[in-house]
Amino acid sequence: MICQMAYRFLDSDKLKTGDVILETSDGKLSALIKAGDRIDEFDERVPARFSHAFIYVGMGYIMEAAEGVRAILAARIITDKPENFLALRHPLHPNGIDVGWLGEMSSMGVFAALHPEVNKDYNWRGAFGTKLPFVGSTEGAYFCSQLVSEAYRRLNIDLFERPRRPEKVTPNSLLSRQCKLEPIDTETCFTQLPDADWVRDVAKLSRYEVIENEPIPLAQISHDVSKKMVAMFGPRLDAATKKIGQTQTVRSPQDIMLTLYFPDLPDGDRISDDILSFMKLNYPSDKIRQFRKMHMIAGEKFWQLGNPQLISMIQATLARDIHGVPQMLAMIKGQIDMMSTIPSPPYAVRSFHRWQLAKLQETYQEETEFLEWRKSFLARIG
Repeated sequence: MICQMAYRFLDSDKLKTGDVILETSDGKLSALIKAGDRIDEFDERVPARFSHAFIYVGMGYIMEAAEGVRAILAARIITDKPENFLALRHPLHPNGIDVGWLGEMSSMGVFAALHPEVNKDYNWRGAFGTKLPFVGSTEGAYFCSQLVSEAYRRLNIDLFERPRRPEKVTPNSLLSRQCKLEPIDTETCFTQLPDADWVRDVAKLSRYEVIENEPIPLAQISHDVSKKMVAMFGPRLDAATKKIGQTQTVRSPQDIMLTLYFPDLPDGDRISDDILSFMKLNYPSDKIRQFRKMHMIAGEKFWQLGNPQLISMIQATLARDIHGVPQMLAMIKGQIDMMSTIPSPPYAVRSFHRWQLAKLQETYQEETEFLEWRKSFLARIG
C-alpha cells in the first residue's frame, strides 16, 4: 500500500536506458490533453489515462519535451502519487538499449540520439496536429511523445507493429495494442525520501522550479544562455546560408556549430566572433566551478550531521554518479577527438569552434577531478 503523503523520487538505479515513463496530473492542461487523446484501435474507444511522456537516457537523466526539450536528473521527479506514473520497457531490450557500434559508449545510445535536440522548442502545432491534421507540425520542435518516438526511430528500433511517424505518436498511443512497449512495476522505480520539511518544500515545486531555486541554478542558466544564443544568432545564420543556396532554420547550439563549418558561409568569421563574444560574457564557467565546490562542501556538512537517512542518500548519489560520470566523460572525450580532427579545409574551423573545443577539454579535466573526489569521499563515509 502506497502512503499518499510519503514523497518519493524517480530512482534512475531502477530504470533501464530507453525506458519510457508516462505521467498524468490533476491540472487543467493535463485534463485537456487526455480529453483529446483516446486510444482508438480496432473500433475501441479507451479513455486516455496519461498526458505526458518522457524517456530515460542513462547517466541518471531523463529527456522530455515540456517547456522545450530538456535533459534533467530523474531524481528531480518527486511525487507523493507514484500511481500517476507508468513505466514502459521494450521487450527486446530488457537490460536497456545498447548500441554496439558506439563501442565503450554503447549504453549511451539514447542520450547520443537525442542530445542534439536539447533546448529546442516545444512543438505546440504538432501536439494539436495529432488530432487536427490541418494544423500541421513545426519542424525542429518536439512535443513529449514525439521526442520519445524520435529517439527510437534514430536507433532503428520499432515502437509499433506498423510504422508510425513520430509526430503522430501521442502519450496514450504508447499503451495501444500496436505499441511494443510493455508496462513494468512502476512503484519499484520510485524510492522514498525522508520525512523532512525540506523534502515537503521541494515537493511543492515543479521539476523546473526546483532547478531555478537551487543555490546555483546551473541547468536553468545553461538553458537560458542557449535559448538566447539561438534567438540572437539563428536568424543571421539562416540568412547567410540562403545566400549559398542552403535552406535551414537554426534551432539549437548544435545547429549553430554545424552551420559555422560551412567554408563558404558569407560573413562566417564575423558571425563566429560575435557568438564567441556573447558566450564569453554569458557562459557560466565560474558558476559551474562554484557548483562543484558547493557540492563538495554540502556533502561534507551533511555527512558531519550524522543523520543515517542523509548519509544513505549521499552514498546512493555518489555511487550513482561514480557509475554514470565515466560514461559522460567518454562522450566528452569522443566530442574532443571529433572536433580535434575536423579537416580544415574543406571545412572552416572558426573561433567559436576553437572556444568550444577548449571548453570541452576544460570540462573533461574538471569533471575527471570531481569524479576522483566522489570516489575518495565515498570511501571515507562508506
